[in-house]
Amino acid sequence: FLKLELPNEALADALSASDKDPRWSKPLVRAGQAALLLDDFKSTYQYFAKARRLDERYQAAMDGVNSCMQKIIRWEYPAATRRWAKFTLDRSRPRQGLRIWALSD
Repeated sequence: FLKLELPNEALADALSASDKDPRWSKPLVRAGQAALLLDDFKSTYQYFAKARRLDERYQAAMDGVNSCMQKIIRWEYPAATRRWAKFTLDRSRPRQGLRIWALSD
């Protein structure tokens, strides 16, 4: 399903395979790749990290986790893009009477 660019079907297939054998890391890597195509960055990282915990030597899992970490550092994921756009909008507002609220994810 991934090669056919059908991420929803690929994700469902990978998760069902993972449910059948929870000790096998390959379906979790496939789920991470499908979630990446769906721009679900949080799930992508979780699937890759779980696959890496199951098999620390599985190169695809390590590459997935490293790729996610690089995107976090560079702010190259959809949620970060939205945050940066909001920051840019707020930066142009007048500073008189400005109130700042800090929120964390």
